[in-house]
Amino acid sequence: MLTIIRRHFVYKVIEIKGALSEKPTSQIYIRRICNLVRKQETFFCRLKGGLYAKSNGRVYLILFGHSLKIDLKPAFGLTKIEY
Repeated sequence: MLTIIRRHFVYKVIEIKGALSEKPTSQIYIRRICNLVRKQETFFCRLKGGLYAKSNGRVYLILFGHSLKIDLKPAFGLTKIEY
């Protein structure tokens, strides 16, 4: 099997002045696709959320997004150009 794994991480830091606002609700999305004819499988997961952090008397909202994609396919007969 040929396995291709892709991971992505995105962060955004915002300084909060004044009262704390409500942080965004966390979200998770998962998808799995199986193709039995081609003997391929794809798994995708995305997580979004946020948290508060305090440093040197300042408060920050850290928003993040993480994603993971895993592709599995037969390695038999593949050349370097095909993948």
